[in-house]
Amino acid sequence: MKFSYTLLKKLVHEIKSKKDAIEKLNLHAFEAENLDGDSMEIKIPANRFSSCGGHFGIALELSALYGGKFQFPISNFPARGEALPRRQFPKRGLKKFDI
Repeated sequence: MKFSYTLLKKLVHEIKSKKDAIEKLNLHAFEAENLDGDSMEIKIPANRFSSCGGHFGIALELSALYGGKFQFPISNFPARGEALPRRQFPKRGLKKFDI
């Protein structure tokens, strides 16, 4: 699968260079190749596809290889235990018709 080095770098700040990330992946986890631009080809085995089939999964692996802490990007979701805000729908007045 093709992955964006720029996005992986945003998710894992400890990555020093694209070449270094490819080398770490080749030595410890997957087969990775350098492609033109900011793309990298990473071959994911079938048994690891569910956990590493996307950018977040590869970022988790890279953060473990670099010994860093992975944190998901900030989102608008409420903190654990808090309720989701209820969506307010516009009130529609019902018209009475005389038949």
